[in-house]
Amino acid sequence: MTLEKIVHNWHVKVICIVISMVLVFFTRANSLKVESVILFLNAKTNNNYTFTQSLPSRVTVFLKGEESEIKKIVIDDLFVYIDASKITKKGVYTLPILIDQDKILGQTSSVEITVSPLSITMHLEEKITKYLSVYSVITGIPSHGHEISSWFINPAVISVAGPVSHLQDLQGIYTEPIDVTGKNQDFTSRVRINRDDKLLSFPEGEFVEFKGEIQETSAVKVIDNVNIAAKGLVDSLEIVGELPQISVNVEGKLLSLEDFSKTNIALSINLDFIDEPGEYEVPITYWTPRYAHVFNKSKDSIKITVDTKIKPGVQK
Repeated sequence: MTLEKIVHNWHVKVICIVISMVLVFFTRANSLKVESVILFLNAKTNNNYTFTQSLPSRVTVFLKGEESEIKKIVIDDLFVYIDASKITKKGVYTLPILIDQDKILGQTSSVEITVSPLSITMHLEEKITKYLSVYSVITGIPSHGHEISSWFINPAVISVAGPVSHLQDLQGIYTEPIDVTGKNQDFTSRVRINRDDKLLSFPEGEFVEFKGEIQETSAVKVIDNVNIAAKGLVDSLEIVGELPQISVNVEGKLLSLEDFSKTNIALSINLDFIDEPGEYEVPITYWTPRYAHVFNKSKDSIKITVDTKIKPGVQK
């Protein structure tokens, strides 16, 4: 083939070659697949500085390449992170989001891996550790007739680490809710510290031991219209009129007092010292079962009038 034939209509031949290359490029591009996966965003920091706000929890990673090559990648081997480990000064920093691909290099090298967003802006400040008292958060109601009488937390003080702005005014730390619903005896449980502030950490552990002491609930019950019995009065004398009925306050455990009534209490006056008519003030004797006792007596004594008993058929 002569040179003359080769260069004949050379511009047409060049256009054809370019078109062929473009077709090859687009044919290959169309054969590539793009997959997206959502991965957790990690962070590297040093021991002296930390972030003042929470990181975005997830980012989107794009995998572009032949489908067969993409399938070779183990997604769990991708580690996405920002690196603030070399920052030693408080401030606002824009940090690139990096992808550690070391674990997948042996699987494939023909897949293009990108991330969105490319960077994030974070504020960093000094990290401090502070010892704080632990306060419990108790919810629920114990079993009927019972109450939580006291509780203890061990340890009562723990170390908490985090940004200085989050810790400097903090005076205490709280547990997650401790449910005492239905409890009727002492109990011990392992409780996590409240993690509402995700930027705080607990170098000595985030669990404490909670010990609750449960006791029966005390109660006071008012018993109305209790009769008083008179004892020991000689047969020749009698009380003028009727003895009054009085109210009595009884104290005991709630469960024991629920069915307590005036049939469970005895009031009496001892009149064996009286041997002639007259007016007397006599003390009231109160008796209750051992599980209850009289509380805040409404009366300690009553006044009575005693007269000679009238014999049948005799007018006074």
